[in-house]
Amino acid sequence: MQIRDLARCEFIQRKQWVLFIGPVGVGKTHLLQAIGHEACRMGHTVLYMKTSRLLADLGGGHADGTWESRFRRYLKPELLLLDDFAMKELTLQQAEDIYELIDNRSRTGSVMVASNRSPQDWYPLFPNSVLAEGILDRLINKAHHVIINGRSYRPRLRPDREQSHERCSSKAESMSEAQSDEWEVRRLGRALGYACVPPQLPQDPRGREVIAFSENPRLPTG
Repeated sequence: MQIRDLARCEFIQRKQWVLFIGPVGVGKTHLLQAIGHEACRMGHTVLYMKTSRLLADLGGGHADGTWESRFRRYLKPELLLLDDFAMKELTLQQAEDIYELIDNRSRTGSVMVASNRSPQDWYPLFPNSVLAEGILDRLINKAHHVIINGRSYRPRLRPDREQSHERCSSKAESMSEAQSDEWEVRRLGRALGYACVPPQLPQDPRGREVIAFSENPRLPTG
C-alpha cells in the first residue's frame, strides 16, 4: 500500500492496520498525524497517542482501579494512532496491556503504528515469549507495512539554517531514491494541511496528545 492510498482513508472502513517503519527523523510521526487529520476531515474518530503515554495511562488505571474505563477509551475511535512503538523493553504488565489492546482492537477498528525498529527487533523487548508471539502475530500479519528510508530532516530545522520551500523545490529533481521518499512524506503532509513540521497537538485533561476529533461522530469521553 502506498502513501497516496492511505491518504484516501479507505483502510479505516475496512478496519485494516498499517505499520510505518523507518529510522528517526524521516517523517513517520508527520505522516501519522497528517493521515489522522485527513481522517478527521472525512468524519472518522481518531486518537493519537505516544505508546509510552498510553501505557502510563493504563498503568495508572491498575493503580487506582480505573483500568477498565481507561482501556475502553482506546477501543472507541475508528482509528488509533500509536507513535514510538517498541522504543524500549516492556514490563510484564505493560506487555499484557499491549496484548489486550491489540487483541481487542483487531475486532473494533484500525490501528496505525510508527516505530524506529523493524518488527524482527521487537521480540526481545517483551518479557514473555508467549505474549510476544500473541501480540506480534496479530500486529505484524494484520497490517500493511510501509518502509520509509532517508535521512533525518531535523538538521534542516536548525535556527542558523534558513530553508525555504523554493530551495526545497529546486533540489527535488536531483534527489536520490531515499531522498525522494522523504520529499514525498513532507509533500503529502503539506497537501493534507500541514507545513513542513506538524503543529503541536492539543492535549486532553489527562495530558494525552489528541488529534482534534470530527464534530460528528464524536469520541465519547466515558
